[in-house]
Amino acid sequence: MKVYLFISKQKKLHKMYLPYTEALHQKLDITQQLVDADIVLILGAWTMAGAQLARKSRKMGIPYIVCPLGDISERNRMNPHFKRCLQSFLYQKGMYKKADLIVATTPMEKEYLSKLGWNKSISLIRYFGYSHLTNQEATMEEWTNADDTTLAAFEKRKAEAIAAQTKDAIITQIMQIQSRMPHKNIPQKYLDDLHALLYADDYDEDAICEELGKLKLSSYAASVFQAMTDKTGLTEGFMPLPAKKGRKSKEILKYVK
Repeated sequence: MKVYLFISKQKKLHKMYLPYTEALHQKLDITQQLVDADIVLILGAWTMAGAQLARKSRKMGIPYIVCPLGDISERNRMNPHFKRCLQSFLYQKGMYKKADLIVATTPMEKEYLSKLGWNKSISLIRYFGYSHLTNQEATMEEWTNADDTTLAAFEKRKAEAIAAQTKDAIITQIMQIQSRMPHKNIPQKYLDDLHALLYADDYDEDAICEELGKLKLSSYAASVFQAMTDKTGLTEGFMPLPAKKGRKSKEILKYVK
């Protein structure tokens, strides 16, 4: 799993967090490109850059986790330095409300975050620099589990949303591919799985075409089939409808990783 790691400038300046950030870089598979990320991790709070990254991640369909590292406290929320701009506070609250997970590093911090009521998905991962109850290895293992669990939950919600619209396996896979367009990252496996479904057995082409039309997916599906002629070797005889070459098919090809 590739992780895009954002650390606020304030936390970068504190030497006490250096072992923490170094351990994360060593343990996690960090990417510098947001489009390559499976999940986004934001450390620290009260930065416009962090809030903007969270908003961009949502638009791209990438789940994100926020770890304030003590920044979200009663003292800081009342601090004129942080609250001099109401917009900054609203950005912060919005970022936390829509986060896929909030990670607290102490029981007291978790209790306060829960009391705020911004988000119900809050976990405790003790920082080995704060507590003698854990160590670096245990902290990093908990982070790996948190990333895996968060991504799995995100993918499950997405699959359930698609399942609510169709029961057909072929159309489901087409919608899975479409769901990755905002991310600008379509796993090759998604096309391979669709290819296998199209070659697996007989299916009702008319029924699939009709349902694609109702879902307004006919044009997109045709573009996917065109991209698959290059990426999987899909041939015309196994397409429910004719392939369509154009801007969208080129865009799909560009996004396949």
